[in-house]
Amino acid sequence: MSVMKTKSFWLATIMTLICSVAGILLAKLPYVNLIGALVLALLLGIAMQLAQTVCGQRPRPASASSRTSSFVWGSSCSVSG
Repeated sequence: MSVMKTKSFWLATIMTLICSVAGILLAKLPYVNLIGALVLALLLGIAMQLAQTVCGQRPRPASASSRTSSFVWGSSCSVSG
């Protein structure tokens, strides 16, 4: 149960919740409902990971002695408009 105490676990949980709620809401739009909420949530998750990679945030292992596959994200990405 020590996995549930990590920051990366809760970050992944929150991101999953955000993607699933956004998928459900987007699936209520006309013509987008043909795709479905699950596919929309998956596409949103993929887009979020791609955005992190494009902004220079590459995942790196949290520590060499870590047995889990948790990652620590690098620098932040800001969009100025």
